[in-house]
Amino acid sequence: MEFEVNRLLSPYLYNDILSSIKRTDFSAFTGKTVLITGASKPLGYYLACALLINNDLNSEGAKIIAVDSSDKLMEKFGKLTYRGDIDFVVTRDYSYLGGERADIVIHTEDITELEPFTASLNLLRFITSNRAKAAICVPCSVYGEVFNGRDTLGESDLFGYNDCADPEKSHIQYNRMLITETLKLAREKGFDVKVPIIADVVSAFDCRYSELLRAAALNKNIIAEQGDFPASAIYVSDAAAAVVKALFTAKSGELINISADYTLCEKELAKLLSNLYGDAAKVHYKGQEKSLSPMSKNLYVLDNTRLRRLGYIPDATAEAGVTRALNIITEKGGEA
Repeated sequence: MEFEVNRLLSPYLYNDILSSIKRTDFSAFTGKTVLITGASKPLGYYLACALLINNDLNSEGAKIIAVDSSDKLMEKFGKLTYRGDIDFVVTRDYSYLGGERADIVIHTEDITELEPFTASLNLLRFITSNRAKAAICVPCSVYGEVFNGRDTLGESDLFGYNDCADPEKSHIQYNRMLITETLKLAREKGFDVKVPIIADVVSAFDCRYSELLRAAALNKNIIAEQGDFPASAIYVSDAAAAVVKALFTAKSGELINISADYTLCEKELAKLLSNLYGDAAKVHYKGQEKSLSPMSKNLYVLDNTRLRRLGYIPDATAEAGVTRALNIITEKGGEA
């Protein structure tokens, strides 16, 4: 077929997304209509493309509704927009979510990109009216400031301190509201909804470390912040597969940390890039190193025991994930 994914994506990117399908069972999407928010961002894009690839390879017949707040959504998918098994909706408040129904909803959109209160209510109404199975993904910043005396954050540590008077922390409050209402759907109304809590996603585009990765790939100066503290991370194809695993195997109403077994920060990434590129990596550090006091809040290091109990073990190490991202950035041709 002219618009098969393998014809339109570059080989590294195609195979990287394909690895998400190989890491977990996508057959449960057969014949379903799946609404994915944040579809132009790394996690949502990988999930949407993985479903399209699964349709190509296995004739699964899933229908995808790709939703995003960015007006560049269709540009992101390029010629894949000509396919008959995917529709596109650009919205900041989810007032119109495209199509008359959806069997499954996977919410990955960063709430700061939306009109958060209205969008949250509209999303929940859509799930309710469709009685949809749902995964409501939230960033690990939702934990706030936790002082539990341990080295990691478990799902029972929600919720740590959050300064409600700080406008920059409002996204935490909105995500917490969304979690509370999602759990209410599960516990009071019997809906099948899960809440994956997502660590920093490492990818070739639109991630916390994009600037450093692109600088390394283009042989430019790598300028890393020394005072950046390490936090849990996970490579995007692992994150996509883990969300699917949680969607279909976690208990309804369950919160589940989605993270790999490594941490990352700008300084650690700069060292990793230096190891990969040797003398060709021009690494410079800015700012001052910081040390944690005994009274400091926990770093965003997530305990992924619950994810492992579901039978999912993230595959990519920090070095492997960074290498795969660099390969995608530097390869030529084959764009959608």
